[in-house]
Amino acid sequence: MTAPMPVGVRDVDLRDPAECARITAFVDASDGATPFHLPAWSLAVQDGCGQRAHYLVSESGGAIDGVLPLTEMRSPLFGRALVSTGFGVDG
Repeated sequence: MTAPMPVGVRDVDLRDPAECARITAFVDASDGATPFHLPAWSLAVQDGCGQRAHYLVSESGGAIDGVLPLTEMRSPLFGRALVSTGFGVDG
């Protein structure tokens, strides 16, 4: 029996073009992914709305096996929250 590969989750620096390219390739190859899963969407929301983008990536053996785009929403009424695919139709 072989031991399973450890899975790591980390917050990606979206200012790194190489990271964004890796994520974009993963999203493009993933069934069921939408444009709202792309780093470009997270960055557009951050730049256009002032809501900070966070992007979690799950990796196993150096390969991406999952992504979770998050938007840090701030509201006087509701406080702070992390919202998946902020401002997206399916989010």
